[in-house]
Amino acid sequence: MKCFEKPGSLIIVQVDHLSGEMLGEIWEQLSSKGAKNVQLLSTLTKKGRPGHLLLIDISLERMSELEDFLVSDLGVCGWHRLLSEHVHVGTEVVSRELIFRTPHGSLQIKVAGKRIKDSSVPIRPEHDGCVQVQTKLRQEGGLEMSLREIERLICEAMNSSESKVVIDLSQGWQRRPDSALSQVKAI
Repeated sequence: MKCFEKPGSLIIVQVDHLSGEMLGEIWEQLSSKGAKNVQLLSTLTKKGRPGHLLLIDISLERMSELEDFLVSDLGVCGWHRLLSEHVHVGTEVVSRELIFRTPHGSLQIKVAGKRIKDSSVPIRPEHDGCVQVQTKLRQEGGLEMSLREIERLICEAMNSSESKVVIDLSQGWQRRPDSALSQVKAI
């Protein structure tokens, strides 16, 4: 499997002065400033005070804008900047039209997933597509299913070698360990 590398940076911010509500609001703002990924870790700081570490993955080109935001909007006085190499493998997006048979008819929904190029690693459905299917099954198909069950069905369907796959939920959905296997069918 071929790996690719590109320069990157990781900013580590120690935060013990912001409320949980404030921390919850900053994800979108950090993304708009160029953050590619943000992790928030709970910590204990000096004197046993609760705190957090923000790990922010950002390109070198956007670092200055993000650092300005840390000072002006978050009131941070310092941070750690680590230059890094971002290592990744090539991926591709795969889309499939899936047919869901429900008690109220059939729904044809296009779902996207990601897989590693030139690999036997299975396709993993995108979260947003699974949420879209869950919403349509609820609103148009009259079925209430957990996101986890939907993701499992979609994963099996997307990894099928068949060109067209029907997920038969016309008899309703029963939560059984083998139900995903028995309800995904090639046509």
